Amino acid sequence: MFDKSTIFPGTAALVPTVGAALVIAAGKDGLINRYILSLKPIVFIGLISYPLYLWHWPLLAFPFIVFGAEPDFSVQMSAVVASFIFAAVTYSLIENPIRRRNLGHTWQFFVAIAIPAAAGAVFIFNHGAPSRTNIEPYIAASSEVNRYLEWDYSQNKLCNQRFAYPLRKKDWHFCMLEKDSPPTIMLVGNSYANHLYPGLVNRPN
Repeated sequence: MFDKSTIFPGTAALVPTVGAALVIAAGKDGLINRYILSLKPIVFIGLISYPLYLWHWPLLAFPFIVFGAEPDFSVQMSAVVASFIFAAVTYSLIENPIRRRNLGHTWQFFVAIAIPAAAGAVFIFNHGAPSRTNIEPYIAASSEVNRYLEWDYSQNKLCNQRFAYPLRKKDWHFCMLEKDSPPTIMLVGNSYANHLYPGLVNRPN
């Protein structure tokens, strides 16, 4: 019923949502609730469901970032197992104490915050993980594109000083002036007009 061509969200989303509603409506005496959902492993998954929801996506997405492609099935399954382990630890050391208002061990809470914060800081200061060999082709391609996008005729200090504009934004305006004197030719327009500037300023007469 569900495959890569399934439009989601869409009518297909009614299957899990209506199914969940029927399970809830059946109550605790329903056959599925009494004999299946009451099993301890299923109850345990329910208890750790929220931290599992928080952990599973970054752990499943990170291998794609590291390898630059879909990782092996074993790597993906390892991420799933790690999600359950981290979810269980998060539930025991953070969620449960907070829910019970047992905040005597606040160091656990701060450690839980400090670890991802430190990891994020490392990536920020290192500008990601540039040492990954799998992204070298992408870096080369990006550099090649940027080489063609570089344009020497966007703005210069002389024009900005003579024609100060308080609402000017750095990345979208063009302001070029050839010399510090009143202009003899004024070119007004967008980037399509801007590409005419080099020809005008380098004209022989």
